[in-house]
Amino acid sequence: MSSSNWVRDREDMSPDRHNRYRLDNVGLQLGLGLPLQLLGVSVMADIPSFDGNRRSRHVVNSRNRTPQDINPLMVQQTIDGIPIRKLYITNISIEVRRFEMYHIFGQFGQIMNVFLGVSKNDNSKQFAFITFANPQDAAQVLARKVFCDSKGRRMYALAADSWHQPQEMSNGEIIWKTDRKNQARAEESEEEDDQTAETPEVLEGPVETPDESLNGLNDDCLLHIFSFLTYKEIAGVERVCKRWQALSYRMWRCLHKLNFTCPPFRRMEMTTPCLEQYLRRCGDCLTLLDLSINKHSFNEGTIIVVAKYCPNLEVLRITNIHLANRSLAHLGRRCPRLKEFVMDDCPKINDTDLMSMLPKCLELNYLELSHVNGITGKCLVNVQGPVTNLKLNNCPSIVTDYLVPGLEKMSKTLNSLTLSASGNLSSGAMEKIVTAVPNLTTLSMSRCSPQLENNSLSAISQLTKLTDLNLFLNNAVSDSFLTAIVEGCEHLTTLNLGGSGGGCTTLLSEDGLSVVSRIRELRDLDISYLEVANNVVLKSLALRGHRLRRLLCRGCPDLTDEGSSQVVSMCNDLELFDLSGCNNIGMETVEAARTSVKIRTNSVPLKLIVGGTNVESAPPDSEVPLLTVDLADLSEEHLRPDFIDDMFFPPTDSDSDEDLDHLCERIGCDCDFDFDDLNDPTLFPCDFDDDSPKFGVLSDSEDTSNWFDKVDDDDEEDDEYFGDTWKN
Repeated sequence: MSSSNWVRDREDMSPDRHNRYRLDNVGLQLGLGLPLQLLGVSVMADIPSFDGNRRSRHVVNSRNRTPQDINPLMVQQTIDGIPIRKLYITNISIEVRRFEMYHIFGQFGQIMNVFLGVSKNDNSKQFAFITFANPQDAAQVLARKVFCDSKGRRMYALAADSWHQPQEMSNGEIIWKTDRKNQARAEESEEEDDQTAETPEVLEGPVETPDESLNGLNDDCLLHIFSFLTYKEIAGVERVCKRWQALSYRMWRCLHKLNFTCPPFRRMEMTTPCLEQYLRRCGDCLTLLDLSINKHSFNEGTIIVVAKYCPNLEVLRITNIHLANRSLAHLGRRCPRLKEFVMDDCPKINDTDLMSMLPKCLELNYLELSHVNGITGKCLVNVQGPVTNLKLNNCPSIVTDYLVPGLEKMSKTLNSLTLSASGNLSSGAMEKIVTAVPNLTTLSMSRCSPQLENNSLSAISQLTKLTDLNLFLNNAVSDSFLTAIVEGCEHLTTLNLGGSGGGCTTLLSEDGLSVVSRIRELRDLDISYLEVANNVVLKSLALRGHRLRRLLCRGCPDLTDEGSSQVVSMCNDLELFDLSGCNNIGMETVEAARTSVKIRTNSVPLKLIVGGTNVESAPPDSEVPLLTVDLADLSEEHLRPDFIDDMFFPPTDSDSDEDLDHLCERIGCDCDFDFDDLNDPTLFPCDFDDDSPKFGVLSDSEDTSNWFDKVDDDDEEDDEYFGDTWKN
């Protein structure tokens, strides 16, 4: 049949049209020059059993036919209904290259991708995955089945499994890109299936009934099921089969945040090799890694492992990890996208280590260093990123002369600064800090600062943009400072004065604390553990602080129902009122809160915490839905202004044994110890080797001159008895 007849016969839809074309091919291959039908040759029943090698070579190398001349076949599908675009080609010579595969199969249609790899079972053979743009083109190749390369070696075409096929979205978009690593791992199953027959059969008939087992589900369904598994179970899924292993890797690559402080990891004792196994699977895609856990066995190579597998990391939090020399420099070089870095209680860290990392983190905007004794602040000069939040918690070696130059370098971007428990700050430190970073909106100077004088904090009033100020347990808070804050910081919304103004001399008075009510935009106020917090202060807040939303008054012994009732009645926006540990608060405050909440027009709920007070029961929620009464005591007894530490320092006129019995009864332990035993040489013989007692003589008798002589007389017997007791 000529090419023109071939084109004219494209509209021929008779059932035997394919056999007729095969017969014409056979006639042409035999060199007869005419189709067998014209020569009267009978139609053979098994035409495909004819010499497939010569037939395939003729079709591939023939110049008479083009891909446009071939009739389109029906679209074939996998067993789960996915159109076949990707084919698996096996038994390929090791000498064949990708361009030759394009030449052999490119005439059937547009090829999107050709993946060529060496067979795992036989190094002399290759396999290939060929992806066509149209499933009709792939169907033409499947109809041919057998092909030959330039040297006459047979190649067999099969339909790739459904999990290798390109993904077709609901909107018609096709995702062509595949994971080559997973594709290479999954080719083993294709090769094993191919070893049973030299020319496997291709499914051309109707689609069979899908498998009802779990493995019969498509990838999307399995991925949805896997999403309900824990991290440990996902790791176990890899052992089921090659397909599940590939899906497990896809699950890991979808993980962008790995937090080891969440419940699935709390029962595990993490080690560096265990962490490495997790990061091998998901490290490339991680943007957040939280290692701030207390129960772990991380070694000095942990940071090296993190830097090796997490190049796209943006947030890193570490706690109590020993760092090797230059490990932070390696981290900064391998993780240049780091935006948040939190380091807590990491020993042997100094400014030199951080100076090698900070210049490489050009996107760093959050830096927190806690319980690091070797940091003086010199490393902050090397910060190159736009740091907006700097926290230095419990860094006792911070020096003002090193800290201020670093703050000056961050002055354009820094808006939040925390200097908690920094004992080395001098009296003039605040003036220099305020000058270096005048645009601060959040400042925390909590815990005691022994070197700060009475007027050391007055410079804070120059921060006109300040909205959040934390002075918890800061002894330098005084009346003059609060007056300056009210006049200078007009935009202040959050103020924490809990336990401040204490020490040997109280710098804070009732009148000074009442000045706080003049801050117009104040929303959140904490005056817990203040001796001067009384009804006068609460009445002042009730009259002027109508915008208050949170008010904490924990452990204030001078507060009564008189002041608290006015607060809940006049502050209609109040959402939280904490009176934990206020002994003189009773049901009158609760009743005032119920009455006030009932008449509220803004529907703002109120939570009243009255644990540790005279309130013994809470009203039912059904009566006042907007009111919640919590009986939890959130106060800390040792922070109360009336706290007397007689537990460990008993008065001189008290009986030590009675105090010890009281302590044992309180903590729930049985103790037979007697303070008189301290002078018993039978229990502590090493303390009586010299002539003078180390603990003093607590004997009731006045004559103690021969006491040691009596002990020495039976010393051997006592030693033997003590040794027997020790062995038992």
